Amino acid sequence: MDIMSAHLPSHHDELVQHLVLADVKYRELSALSVKIEEPSDRPEFKLGVTVNDKSKDEEGVPRIIEVSLRVSIEVPDGKITVEPEAIYLIPENKVYLTESDAMVDYFNNHAIFTLVPYARQAVSDLGQRAFHTQILMPALGPGDLVFSKSTASREW
Repeated sequence: MDIMSAHLPSHHDELVQHLVLADVKYRELSALSVKIEEPSDRPEFKLGVTVNDKSKDEEGVPRIIEVSLRVSIEVPDGKITVEPEAIYLIPENKVYLTESDAMVDYFNNHAIFTLVPYARQAVSDLGQRAFHTQILMPALGPGDLVFSKSTASREW
């Protein structure tokens, strides 16, 4: 057990054991070229969790859990929005684990380290291509970006 997970709910360890990363893709990559008089000096972050129930009627077929990190950054020349998404598989009989606080804890302690590098690279690429400027999103470590169940959007 890592130091970060020592205080997490009991479902956390079970979730870590059963979630398998299958893919990483982007839900959104956009750069809007529009003058922004007073761009925000802080990026906006949003966590999204979707439990895909398309396979719920097929016995033995793993369920798909999509976890995304939406990042929006304003610069004087416009706005960049990127949303990398990690696609996890979980056995059908373990889907109940995603309904607990353990899913948000999993993001804060594990999935964030999968998605942040994708977000950083996309922000940098779009800044260079769309605005001919270097935009560096800082590296984020444990505790730098934390979501709660109330700040996460969830679709069932």
